[in-house]
Amino acid sequence: MRLYAERGPLELRIMETTAEALAAFDLLSDFHRSRWGRRGAFANPGFRPFHEELIARGVPTGAVRISRTMVGNETIGVVYNFVHDGRVLNYQSGFLYESDSRLKPGLVSHVLAIEDSIARGESGYDFLAGGGGHKSHLANREQAMTWIAVGKDSPERHIEAKLRSAKRMLRTIATNVPKKTAALYSVLGGLVPGRSV
Repeated sequence: MRLYAERGPLELRIMETTAEALAAFDLLSDFHRSRWGRRGAFANPGFRPFHEELIARGVPTGAVRISRTMVGNETIGVVYNFVHDGRVLNYQSGFLYESDSRLKPGLVSHVLAIEDSIARGESGYDFLAGGGGHKSHLANREQAMTWIAVGKDSPERHIEAKLRSAKRMLRTIATNVPKKTAALYSVLGGLVPGRSV
C-alpha cells in the first residue's frame, strides 16, 4: 500500500449506478483476460451477457457490489462481490499486474474491500471456493465446501467422478509435496501435477 501511495491517493470506489458497475465490469474483463487468456471465466460466451443482466438487477438492490481500487486516476483492481444476508461473497476480480512484483493489486484491493465491509457493519467477507495466496493471508477461518453433481446415473458419470476424485488427490499431493521432492520426481520422470522441468 505504501508503494502505491507514492504514486497518488489510494482509495476504493464503490460503483453506485448500473452504468458505473458495467464500465468497471468491462475493465475487470480486460484485466482478467490479460492474466488468464482463454482459460479464464470470460472464455465462455454466455458468461458476459448473464453477468451484465445480473449486475443490472443486483446493483440497484445492493445484492451486487463492484468496486474499483484507484491509485490517483488509475484503476489497479476491480472486485465483483455479491452481498447476501449481511455477508460479502467474493465472486470475481481483475487486477493490473506490473513488472514490479512488490506491487500486489489483488491483496490491496481485497484489504480495502474488507475494510469497507467492516465499516458497513457486515458480518463477513467470504472468499468462497478455490485457492489463492491472498486468501490465506487475509482469512481468519475456513469452512469446507461440498460440491454436488446432479444428473442421470451412467457409466460416463462414474468415470467422470473417478477422474475428478483423482484430480483432487493429485492436486493435494502436489500442494503438500516439498519442492525439492517434487523436483526430484520430475527429474526421475514421475508425474507431479502443476510442476515441470
